[in-house]
Amino acid sequence: MDRSPAAASLFDKSQDYEAKYAGISQGAEIALTKEAIVWADIIFTMEPEHQRYVLENFRSEIRAGNKKVILLGIDNCWKRHDRALEELLVTKLQKEGFL
Repeated sequence: MDRSPAAASLFDKSQDYEAKYAGISQGAEIALTKEAIVWADIIFTMEPEHQRYVLENFRSEIRAGNKKVILLGIDNCWKRHDRALEELLVTKLQKEGFL
C-alpha cells in the first residue's frame, strides 16, 4: 500500500508530469475509480494482477482515451519512505522513459 504514493511523490516537482495514485484493494488509501482512469494519460501498475484488474475493469476508458498501462513489477514488501523502494522506482520509471 506504500508503493503507489511513493511512486507518485517522485513526480511532485516535475514540470512535465502530474501524478496521482490509487489502489484496488479494500484497504486502499484512495480507491481506483473510473474518473481516475479518465484523468490519466499513463497508468502504472505495480503487479501483474493490478494490470489485469485495470485492463478488465476499465477497458472502455482505456481504449477511448488511448491510454498506456505500464507494469512496473514491484512487490508489496516496501514501506513508503524506504530509500531502496525509491531507488527501485526511479530505476523502473527511467527504464520506461520517465524521470
